Amino acid sequence: RQMCIRDRYVTGMVYEDGKLYAVSKNHNVLVVIDIAKEAVVEAWGLPSDLTDIRGLVKKGNTFEVVDHNRVVTLTMP
Repeated sequence: RQMCIRDRYVTGMVYEDGKLYAVSKNHNVLVVIDIAKEAVVEAWGLPSDLTDIRGLVKKGNTFEVVDHNRVVTLTMP
């Protein structure tokens, strides 16, 4: 069975330019979903020390998440 977004336990999302960026607490990944294609087009693994990700803010290629009441800045390629 193909994994879909509902299986990922999404705890933060941002929409920008036709793409939805979603962070998964259970799988510790940030996925990029192309809304028009209805498909995941990219996925990035997050540092393993992030264990309670909440929320997501996007600024260019930089993302901020809250993990255990601290703000963590992540830069994606």
